[in-house]
Amino acid sequence: MNYKNKILIITLISLLLVGCRGKDHVNKLKEMDMAPKSFTELNRGIQNILDEVGQIEKIEMGIDSTEEKLDTEKYGEMNTDSEPQQSEESGQSQNQEEEGGGKEGENQKENQSSPQPIKEKKDNKEEDKQKKVESIWNKIDKSLEEVHSSWNDYEVEGVRKGATDDKGVAFESSLNKMTKAVENRDILGIYDYGSQSIFNLKPYYDLYSDEIGGEVGKIKYMVYQYYISGILKNPVRAQSIISDYEENINKIRVKIDNDKNKTKELDKIIFGLKSLPQSLEEDSKRLLLIKKDVLIENLNALE
Repeated sequence: MNYKNKILIITLISLLLVGCRGKDHVNKLKEMDMAPKSFTELNRGIQNILDEVGQIEKIEMGIDSTEEKLDTEKYGEMNTDSEPQQSEESGQSQNQEEEGGGKEGENQKENQSSPQPIKEKKDNKEEDKQKKVESIWNKIDKSLEEVHSSWNDYEVEGVRKGATDDKGVAFESSLNKMTKAVENRDILGIYDYGSQSIFNLKPYYDLYSDEIGGEVGKIKYMVYQYYISGILKNPVRAQSIISDYEENINKIRVKIDNDKNKTKELDKIIFGLKSLPQSLEEDSKRLLLIKKDVLIENLNALE
């Protein structure tokens, strides 16, 4: 074998080795141990229901939108005290009588009819609000069916992966209770059992070594339970609920490694959790709602 042929053979072998190593590297990237689509859809479906319930709360509190908030304040202020309203109407009547002379009867008629359009507008806004709420409940009913379907699709896969029967029983119990709470239109019940359902998915997430969903779900559970305790004015339970989040944060940090975007979201979450106790001191449902929503939004972004 001459020298040129030897060089050619060595070159070909080197190229083959480099190619194999490249394929091995690609395969390692593709073989990350992540949960299947049916499972992530299950988790996302429950979260969507909790988000929709939050929208209902905002509508009922008059913070569905800036326009609705302004209108609620405007018409609520005009009807809080009847005596100032009568005084104002009397002043308007006197001015109109001085300017228009001889139109007293007409002015009185206008003053008597002026509150009617306001009442009609308030009635229309209330009807629109109820329609929005009913539409969201219908959406939740549909999402709930999809959640049960996703669980049915994944359950066998979970057992194959190594999940024990008791984990399935725990999740189904909380899911069934959430379903009953939806049927009863019980908002706090949905938050309670919905967050328990997310928490009960953690043992399944833990079956996949590269997933952070289990740790994220545990923190979501803490946030929702904190919110419930705040609404029910139980500060002792609220404080105890969020007392041990650091372990979950540390596990997430290890798994996201040097991902700058996720690290940024994680830092936001840590700051939000640390500031939660201040929200209890204000005794404000709106503040509790805002704190909950901001934290859940950050957790969703991280997940």
